[in-house]
Amino acid sequence: MLVLLLNVMLNPENKDQNWVKQINNGDQHAFHRFVRRFTDLIFYKACQWTSREIFLANPIDIRKRRDPSSGREILWTDETVDAYLWLVNQLKNKLKAYRGKAPLRHFILSIIHSKYLEIDYLRWKDGNPRSLPKLFQDAPEAEKIALRLLRMNKSTEQIATALNCSFTQTQFILNNVIEKLSQMGRLDLIQPISEIAFDESATDLSYTYTEMTIEDLALFEKVVAIFKAALKQLDPAEQHLLKLFYQEGLTTKEIIQLYQRIHLRFPGNLDPNDIQPAQVNRLLKTIRNRLKRHFKTLCQSLEEVQITNKTIIIFLSELRSEMMDTVEA
Repeated sequence: MLVLLLNVMLNPENKDQNWVKQINNGDQHAFHRFVRRFTDLIFYKACQWTSREIFLANPIDIRKRRDPSSGREILWTDETVDAYLWLVNQLKNKLKAYRGKAPLRHFILSIIHSKYLEIDYLRWKDGNPRSLPKLFQDAPEAEKIALRLLRMNKSTEQIATALNCSFTQTQFILNNVIEKLSQMGRLDLIQPISEIAFDESATDLSYTYTEMTIEDLALFEKVVAIFKAALKQLDPAEQHLLKLFYQEGLTTKEIIQLYQRIHLRFPGNLDPNDIQPAQVNRLLKTIRNRLKRHFKTLCQSLEEVQITNKTIIIFLSELRSEMMDTVEA
């Protein structure tokens, strides 16, 4: 994250797009960096999706993991890990559609908050027949079952047991399934998700500093301190709105609903009952531009640093702990 932010400040071209291009070209190192960067977001969503399973689980099967952004302990089970791995696999496939027109974090948030993605997950988990590709609607029942189990990452032996078939017969059925998926160009539906690493004991997902020189790190820390100072020049109500949108990942509609529920007025004394999502977007842009002006003014002595809209958005999105301290101060 530190390298990414410094690169954007010193060279404001779209680094996210180049990074995604590496992932799409099969660069495993780039993909593992992607997983590390977004693990907290993805795992939190997986916990939301499996909250019922966690609530009903035997206490002995429930584990805890500390969320690095908030410091809170999150409860999870094996079902949570399955959901997490499924989400990572889906995001990897959907990265092919990324064109760099928005920060990568916003692109990821728009995907994981999609109701349609949750429906796809439930179909994958429960084997809902509506999730079957059209080519399989009239397929033999054994092939339908095999496809559902493949999508749940079951082994050939487990599928053979479920079908009550011999190992050889099961292999023949699986070959038919794979051939049909290949004809449709949808082999991604059964891409193994177990290859994605998950460290259940991880409590710190921060990046190492090995890619930065001491001078780079000193510059970065100086710019972070300046950004926090610029943020403090905003009204507390403006800081709170930025926090909800960029840190908590709430949509403008969700923010309006929250403000209505707790009877909180928007910056400028705007009534939450009379405001629309488009107005909140304009308000966020106005606040962000004001923050940019403060930041630029305070960074005048640092000629090597270029402050752009992308710089501000990345700082707001990525410096969660830094900004949390500032907002709550």
